[in-house]
Amino acid sequence: MFRRKIRWLVFVSLSLNLVAGCNSDFSRGSDTREMPLAKSRFSEDQMNKNPNIIMKTGRSTYPVHTERITVTLVNRTGKTLSYGLSYQIEKYQEGTWFQIPFRDDVAFIEIARLLKPGQMAEEDISLSEKTLKYPLTRESTG
Repeated sequence: MFRRKIRWLVFVSLSLNLVAGCNSDFSRGSDTREMPLAKSRFSEDQMNKNPNIIMKTGRSTYPVHTERITVTLVNRTGKTLSYGLSYQIEKYQEGTWFQIPFRDDVAFIEIARLLKPGQMAEEDISLSEKTLKYPLTRESTG
């Protein structure tokens, strides 16, 4: 069985272009424009540009008060894809991607999901008010 770890960063449907700043409910208690943000842990050359792994949303842009986004993941490879439930939202600012911090009480279950060749999965991503240009990132093994 093929077991090679791949790291990928997928821009969700031309990135989620949302329009204003981050709300304090989403950040760690203050407006993220006032706090230093960590740079993305992914670089351009680490992005998986595999056309056989597709991650998309129903729309390319969402209104400011969007609470949920449905993400579709399609595996068109010949191998089983493994991915987790966690995700990171990032902000594009002056040519660089920065991680938007979650509130301190946000946690993800560490569980692996398997997507067999030819299968599709849909998941709802819960959002509080946050509104800039974001990609959704996930790590996978496949």
